[in-house]
Amino acid sequence: MTIGLIIGATPEETKRREKQIHQWREALNAQLAPGELQVWPNIDQSTIEYLILWNHPIGMLKQCPRLKAVTSLGAGVNHILADESLPRDLPVARVTDTVLSRDMTHYVIQAVLNQSRMLDRFREGQTRKEWRQTPPFTLNDELTVGIMGLGEIGQHIARALQSINIPVIGWSRRLKTLESMPCFDEAGLDEFLANSHILVCILPLTPATEGILNLELMQKLPKGAYIINIARGQHLVEADLITACDNDQLSGAKLDVFHTEPLPQDHPFWTHPKIEITPHNAGVSLPANVAPFLLENYRRVQRGETLLNQVEITQGY
Repeated sequence: MTIGLIIGATPEETKRREKQIHQWREALNAQLAPGELQVWPNIDQSTIEYLILWNHPIGMLKQCPRLKAVTSLGAGVNHILADESLPRDLPVARVTDTVLSRDMTHYVIQAVLNQSRMLDRFREGQTRKEWRQTPPFTLNDELTVGIMGLGEIGQHIARALQSINIPVIGWSRRLKTLESMPCFDEAGLDEFLANSHILVCILPLTPATEGILNLELMQKLPKGAYIINIARGQHLVEADLITACDNDQLSGAKLDVFHTEPLPQDHPFWTHPKIEITPHNAGVSLPANVAPFLLENYRRVQRGETLLNQVEITQGY
C-alpha cells in the first residue's frame, strides 16, 4: 500500500508550510518502508490507498481510484467533507491528541483569566500611571463560562476550568449528560446563552453550525459578554462581531481562527480595540505525537478494520 500526505490546497500554501511538511515527512518515514510515503505534489494518485490531509486541493480525491480511507491532520474534518469529490462511503477519521487538548485548554484558561481579572485594563492603566483597584469580575461570583461543543477538547477545557473553581455550563446540538456540569441542547440554547458570561466555541464545523456566532446569538448573551473562538473561522459572522463590540453588547473577543488565513492585512480585526487575535496557534498537533495514530489507521486500512476516530459523515464529526 501507498500513503499520500497533502498539506496545502494551493502551491502558495504548500510553499508556506514547507517546514511543517518536512516535519511530518520525517515523523512518518521513520516508521515506514522506503517509498511507502508520497508527499504532495509529488504523488502518483493512481497508487494512493490512504491519504493524510490538511487543506487538500478540492476535487483531487476523485483522481485516486484506489483510495480506501482518509485521515485529517487536525481535529476538524470540514475541509475534507466540503469536497464534493469525496465518495460518501469512504471512511474519514480525525486526529485526537492529548497535547493538542492540553494546549487549547491552556489557551482558553489564559483568555478567561485575562478577561475575568481585567488584566488588559490594568496594563492600560500602567501605561497611564493609574492606580485603580477595580475588583475582578470573579469577586462578584457572577462569572460562568459557556462551552459550545462538548467533544473531547470541550470536555477537557471544562474540567480544567472547574478545577480552578470557575463555573461551567455546556451546549451541544445533541444533548449530552455529564455529571460535572449542566448541559443544554438546541432546545435549551437561549437559557445556555443567557447564563454564559464568557462563551467558548469549540464546535465542529458543519452546515448546521456555520455562522452560528451571529448577531442574533450575541444579543442573547448577557450584556458585556466575551467570546473566545478556537474552532473554525466560519463559525463566526465577522461583521456581526464588530457590530456587537461597537454597541457594547460584547466587551470583546479573542479569536484564533478566521475565514481567511493568514488574516488579510486590511482586515478590521487587526486594529479593533476590543478584539484580540492569534495566528491559529491555540493548539498545534506535533508530528512526533500524532504519527503513531496516523499509522495505526494505515494498518487498520490494511487489515480492513474500522478507523480510530472515524467520523459520521452525515453528522460532520
